[in-house]
Amino acid sequence: MPTDVLKLSRVAVAVAAVLALVAGQPAWAQQSPYALSVTQGFTHDSNVLRAPADQAKADTISSTTLGASLDQPIGRQRVKAEADLQINRFRRQSDLDNNAPTLKAEWDWQAGDHWQGELGGSHVKSLYRYNLNDSTVVLGRNVQTENQQFFRARLGVVTAWTVESEWSGYQRSYTADQYRSQDMRRNAISAGMRYQPQPDLSARFNLRHTDGRYPHYSSTLGADDYSRWDVETLLTLRMSAASQVDVRVAHTNETHSLPTATGGPHWTGSAGWQWQPTAKLNFSTRVLRDSDTSDQTLGDGLVNSQNKLTTRLDLSAQWTVTDKVQLGLSYQQSLRQLEHVVSGVGSLNGRDRARTVALQLGYQPIQALNLGCNASREIRDVSGDTDLSYPYQANVFSCFGQLNWR
Repeated sequence: MPTDVLKLSRVAVAVAAVLALVAGQPAWAQQSPYALSVTQGFTHDSNVLRAPADQAKADTISSTTLGASLDQPIGRQRVKAEADLQINRFRRQSDLDNNAPTLKAEWDWQAGDHWQGELGGSHVKSLYRYNLNDSTVVLGRNVQTENQQFFRARLGVVTAWTVESEWSGYQRSYTADQYRSQDMRRNAISAGMRYQPQPDLSARFNLRHTDGRYPHYSSTLGADDYSRWDVETLLTLRMSAASQVDVRVAHTNETHSLPTATGGPHWTGSAGWQWQPTAKLNFSTRVLRDSDTSDQTLGDGLVNSQNKLTTRLDLSAQWTVTDKVQLGLSYQQSLRQLEHVVSGVGSLNGRDRARTVALQLGYQPIQALNLGCNASREIRDVSGDTDLSYPYQANVFSCFGQLNWR
């Protein structure tokens, strides 16, 4: 047997043996605050590095994930923690092998009848295989590290009016030299009011200020510091037992210390619709418009300090075929406005559009065992100045098995 196949399968064979031994065992009868899990997955990716067609490389990846979690109420408080380690091994491109840890902790606190909130943080390290910095493809390993911290407090809670406040911190870094300009730190503080006259309707008004820094933005000009203000209104409405909508509209004003960095005032926001017409069928729709400096989740592959605005559309449908079989279909589209200002020359402007269609199949023969397969196709095309991005295509197929003990 070839050496690369042996390398790929050693951990996988051990995990498969565990799956086979305990798959038939019943779950613990009593609910426990502790949970353990082991997951083994295989993925075939036709374009691992998301490179142009003439540089695309296919590979098969073995991913083994060991996980542990805690969800423990303590009086009126609750402590939650999660630790996962994913071991990724590539069959051909061993230089991309990586171990991806995830650590999360949260304390849901409550003081008296009118004060409550959350305090927590996370540390996530993962292989970042998208290449979005410019037209140069990163062919080596690029590991992304993200650290987040947050503190939220609410006064009111059981009343119609609630005062809300939040502080959040975020740090992001990459190991590839080509991505150093994307390293970023930011701190945000917000305060606002929520009005909820009835359970099916709530409205929020919020003011947020963010200070951030790209420490390695330019090798010649140095770091870029930015300041951002958001004035936002949020509305959540449950129209019926089967339908709920939420809308966020914000006016954003952003300034940068470097003249080559993009900023200025613009409108941002999001809108979502959850619809469940039957007990076994539900649909989800979400539109998001924002930039990389926001704390809104733009999604994998959308990080870029040249990204002025991203408009993202997410559509998904979930069908519970039987008590043990679930089928899912999703579509994602991201349209980015890219701008790069060249001192003394002018600015480059362009757009790229990324689309992903995915089909998911899940099977749960017993409570402690989950099996599933996914198939997806990704396409990105470019318009305007092509130095800011490039087109690519990728087909991804994966299957996994997960065991849970609680």
